[in-house]
Formats: sequence, structure tokens, C-alpha cells
Amino acid sequence: MALLKNLQKNARALDSSIQSTIEDLKQVQLSTPSVSVGKIDESAYQAAKKDAEDAAANFGEDSPEARAAWDVVYEIEAADDEKIKTTSLEEECLVSTSAKCVEYKMALDSLQNVIISSEKNDFNKSI
Repeated sequence: MALLKNLQKNARALDSSIQSTIEDLKQVQLSTPSVSVGKIDESAYQAAKKDAEDAAANFGEDSPEARAAWDVVYEIEAADDEKIKTTSLEEECLVSTSAKCVEYKMALDSLQNVIISSEKNDFNKSI
């Protein structure tokens, strides 16, 4: 019984320490890595747009040729995004309580429990 009381006391202290650390981590401002993306090549864009308009005129607006040509135009337009921001799930979940982060934390806790359980297993101690 004394062992159980000691474990409960340690668990409360650990929980308090974890809660304090969580509060500290919520104050941390993470840097957001970014990847620069190239600007639109205006001449390529104009040529692709003309090709798409020509394909629509020659083969019909809903033709496979016109759709493929317009896809090229849309891909060139998409390259105009200034920056793509990336943050790892682990970094995001340090300060977030979204459903995905809760799921992520639960999965990590489950994994940690399995590791701890396997380390306490008598079979593993004998190896």
C-alpha cells in the first residue's frame, strides 16, 4: 500500500511538472520555415494561354486537347505563390490542441507505454 501511495505522489509531481512545461511551451514562438517558389515566366504564361485558347477554338472548349492546354496555364499560374510555409506536426502540436494534435499526442503516449511495458517484461530483462 505504501508503494501505491508513493507512486501516486510521484505521479502528481510529474503531472504538475508536465503541466508547467506545457504552459511554458505555449509561450514559445516557433519560426515558420518557408520555401521560395519561382515567379511566373510571363512569356511562357502568355504562350501557354495562347495555346489553350487556340486548342479551345480548334477542338472545342471541353476537348481533351483544350483541357490539357488549360492545365498547363493553371500550373504556371500556381507557380506564382510567393512562399509555401511548412511546420512539422511535432512543432505545431507543442502549442496546439487541435484534434489532430490530440490524436498525435495519444499515439505517442501509446507508443511510449508499449515501450515501457516491453522494458518491464520479465522476458526482456532476461535478455
